Amino acid sequence: MTGVCHCRDCQKQTGTSFSIVTALPDGALSITGELRQRYPAYAEAAYPFGLSIFDLRKRLEPGEAVLLIQPVGNEVFSFAVSGESQAWNKASLSRKDIDRLVKLVRCRIDRESCTMALPDNRLFDPAVAHRLYRAVVEPVVAGLGDARTVYTVAGGSLSGIPLGLLVTDH
Repeated sequence: MTGVCHCRDCQKQTGTSFSIVTALPDGALSITGELRQRYPAYAEAAYPFGLSIFDLRKRLEPGEAVLLIQPVGNEVFSFAVSGESQAWNKASLSRKDIDRLVKLVRCRIDRESCTMALPDNRLFDPAVAHRLYRAVVEPVVAGLGDARTVYTVAGGSLSGIPLGLLVTDH
């Protein structure tokens, strides 16, 4: 079982505002350790571990960056990593507010699946798209460095729209 912890003890140990906590049955760690030692390729496929920022940077080519936007509970966190910089931020809007804005953007571009009453027939609302950009992308732009290629991963409702729709200036 895996969960996210926000307690002060975990914050002190990890140096972040949250940490991943995993509960395993007795003996699982010794089995996992033995598998990793005897069959490293199988263990890596069966029990993949996340990349550290250092390892991620080694995999990025010059001019590339990663933008990760992930909801956790009622909050949404953004992380940006490039070869030369990194940044993270907790969105100024709640997850519920972000979900509502995403729904508005989706309704404009996919009217057939929209269940909301829209006030007009515009195909796109740049003000809403800009508000989303300001909440989840703008605070971590410095972490993208000089990247010309940005690989994006978005969780929650943001996975339902192309991040390229977000407007940087309005």
